[in-house]
Amino acid sequence: MCLVCVEYEKGKLKIDEAVRNLGEMKESVGEEHYDETMIFLTQEMLKKQWNESIHWDFGRDIEDGLFDDEYWESIGFGD
Repeated sequence: MCLVCVEYEKGKLKIDEAVRNLGEMKESVGEEHYDETMIFLTQEMLKKQWNESIHWDFGRDIEDGLFDDEYWESIGFGD
């Protein structure tokens, strides 16, 4: 493991810092480890983005009236 991996797993580096540092160390860590680590960091970045942007409140924002047939008739939906 390289220094970037160790420090990231300890929580001492943020993802963007780890990517920047890895880019600076590309030649010294080798192409194979660089590629593996970039894939790992990219996956971590995507996980973080998905967790921050998705709210798992299925159905909590839906008004009860939306499932009432009279509501749909009153607005002329499907006419």
